Amino acid sequence: MRLRAILFAVIALGAAGASALGLADAAARRVEQDTGARIDAALRAASASWVRLGTDGLIVELSGEAPDETARLRALAVVKQLVDERRVRDLTSVRTANPVPDPAFALELLRNDDEISLIGLVPEDDGRGTISAGLARAGLSQGVTDMLETAAHPVPAGWTESLEFGLVILAELPRAKISVAPGKIGVISVADSEADRATIEKRLRGERPEAVQLALNISAPRPVISPFAVVYVFENGVGRFATCAAESVADVVEIGVAARKVGLRGEPDCRVGLGAPSPDWAAAVAHGLDALRELGGGRFALRDVEAVLTGPPGVSPEALSRVGARLDAELPDVFALSTIAPGRMTTEAGGEQVYAPRFNAELSDDGKVRMAGALQNATSREAVQSYAAALFGLDRVTNDTVIDPDLPEGWPGRVLVGVAALAELRQGALEVTPDEVSLTGEGNDAEANARVEALLAAKVGGAATVDVKYDAVAAKAAVLAARAAPEICAEEIAAILAAGSIQFAPGSAEIEPASQGVILAIADALRGCPRAAFEIGGHTDAQGGAETNQKLSEARATAVAETLRKAAPPLIELSARGYGSERPIADNGTEEGRKRNRRIEFTLIAPPAPAEAAVVNASSGPR
Repeated sequence: MRLRAILFAVIALGAAGASALGLADAAARRVEQDTGARIDAALRAASASWVRLGTDGLIVELSGEAPDETARLRALAVVKQLVDERRVRDLTSVRTANPVPDPAFALELLRNDDEISLIGLVPEDDGRGTISAGLARAGLSQGVTDMLETAAHPVPAGWTESLEFGLVILAELPRAKISVAPGKIGVISVADSEADRATIEKRLRGERPEAVQLALNISAPRPVISPFAVVYVFENGVGRFATCAAESVADVVEIGVAARKVGLRGEPDCRVGLGAPSPDWAAAVAHGLDALRELGGGRFALRDVEAVLTGPPGVSPEALSRVGARLDAELPDVFALSTIAPGRMTTEAGGEQVYAPRFNAELSDDGKVRMAGALQNATSREAVQSYAAALFGLDRVTNDTVIDPDLPEGWPGRVLVGVAALAELRQGALEVTPDEVSLTGEGNDAEANARVEALLAAKVGGAATVDVKYDAVAAKAAVLAARAAPEICAEEIAAILAAGSIQFAPGSAEIEPASQGVILAIADALRGCPRAAFEIGGHTDAQGGAETNQKLSEARATAVAETLRKAAPPLIELSARGYGSERPIADNGTEEGRKRNRRIEFTLIAPPAPAEAAVVNASSGPR
């Protein structure tokens, strides 16, 4: 019994020990877990999530790669605040830092004659010493501004070749910026001329080391071209430039595109330089070449601001005039255009070609004139146009004349005399040649032929042929029409003055500027009735003395007449008369009546045949 009791006691004691050990192991694991959780939370809060945490009993094991030493030490400090540092096993490491990059060696050599500037980063072993030696060889050691920095680093491949070539270039170019990098050279410089630029580029490319890339930016000042001109000739479907100037390469391209449409073969040989009178130079040339294409030939010249379009042989005046008008509208305002017809040639009986210019003008029975043929230059063309407009009315003249600079001396005078003689007729035709002035047609009276003959004989002598007939019935109808025209003018003037009066400064004959529009409108109306006669009468109200009023009214009427004579056709007859207050048309006892009495009247003076005068009244403003 005693042995069994002892055995049970031993078994009970072993079971109790085993149970105690199990409980102790569980407690240890719980401590490890709690410690690990607290350390992990603290490391995360300290942005040290890179740490890998392990526990072995009471030992805390740290591993992982810290981004740097500071981060590693910070993580260790966090852990040691929670556990005894004797329990911490540090197995952490630090990430290897990136290696320091090679320095970017670069050098800029700046030269302005004898002034040298050095800027950049160069190697210690092949930097300042090499540069100083190169400058000394070129005689450029004086006046050097040194802003270089150096780095103790191996010389990179290509640096030595680039530096030595850069120093050679520096010695050759008196004004340059030379950028040196390993295996690369960039040069910015200015040459004295285009030829010098080409020479420099060729020499530097020939001297370039094989291992060095070379980028050149060498400019040459553009020459000033005077006169700045383009002359293009288009004949038999083939075009060519007699001369060509352009302000840029882009302009050359634009001109070439336009010229190839007008028979150019190949590229235009244009000088590029300064001096174009307009930024639209190339566009102006293109418009001129397009005009040649439309004419089928000819010559276009643009010299500074003067443009000349010459038609091809045999071109009709109407076609040349039409194309010239279109070109004139297309050219920028800075350019002045002249159209020239080639000299008119005729074939004589023997077959030889003879120069035979002509000027023609036709007057139709409705009073309209059409002029064609040749005039010597733009000035004479404008003079003939103005003279014809004064004789026949501006809106009745069509001018299809062209310019022929080869006309004989005295040609404009012969044309003007012929136009003046044509104005004496009811209808007719004028032809001017180098040998003769010929006029045919119908006159307004039986004396017209003799009158025209006398006019031409006085101006051109025996070189005139006149054949003017008189048709009494047609002449009578023309006279009636002529008499009706001034009456229409009087009605137009009445309408103008009804819409706005001629105003004067108080007590003065000075026309107010606001009345200039009324004056010009009346002048336009007068152009429709050449050879008409009007009396311009001035009137005042009854205030003031009679003599003063008469003088003021006459001065105002005279001022209106003088102003209209400058603006109206010269064949209009205008007379001025002052009536003072003698002819009131309203009551001088009221302000409104006095205002109506202060007026200018236009009175149509009837021709010799009996007719009543048409009277137009108008207020002339304050007395």
